[in-house]
Amino acid sequence: MKKLCLLIGCTSSLSSEIVKVYNEQNAGIEFFGTYNSNCGTLPIKKIKYDLTKKVPASIYRTISKYQNVDIWWLAASKSYGIRETFQINYFAPVEFFSELEKLDIKANFIIFSSQGDLFGSLDKNPYNSSKAALSVYFEPLAIDKCVKTRVVLVKPWLFQSKMNKNSFLSVDNKSVVKSVFSALKKRKSIVTKHKITYSLVQVVRLFSVKLIYILIRSIKKN
Repeated sequence: MKKLCLLIGCTSSLSSEIVKVYNEQNAGIEFFGTYNSNCGTLPIKKIKYDLTKKVPASIYRTISKYQNVDIWWLAASKSYGIRETFQINYFAPVEFFSELEKLDIKANFIIFSSQGDLFGSLDKNPYNSSKAALSVYFEPLAIDKCVKTRVVLVKPWLFQSKMNKNSFLSVDNKSVVKSVFSALKKRKSIVTKHKITYSLVQVVRLFSVKLIYILIRSIKKN
């Protein structure tokens, strides 16, 4: 039976790179992707899924047809209010994962958090807060391997997307996807990209939390 690759949020700028890598591997993959208002142009089968609502039963029925599944949770939002942002960025993936654990399948669950989980946002946007909650929830599941489904938690710096403006610190999409596939192969649980930016924020935080926000403000101005 073919392997399933399910892209939750297939309009993400990472989706085309993910599909490209699978196709290069000749892995015999069946692709499905979820979308809300825009289904995108990616040539894969699609399922409508509004992340502010309950997961459609059709998604779990599709997953159950396969014994080997890679699920990439790419969906995220910065443009909603507090409640909606937490629903999309935190509650939806947590609830989805809880139901996934009940299925009799072998699955990899690749979930994208953010290096912004180390600090808040100066513009009062709840995005970083929701990603911090997401990291705290999935980190122990990834590291301790205490669940049936294998979890890979990805913490990129700003990568190229509709939500992020490109800067000298931006990570290109191809590099992010390549790092995740490498982690899957090497059985790594957490991917940080760039490692230097994440480590730098951690070190600065030890000495002065205030300095972090001074640096963020100066980067935003530039």
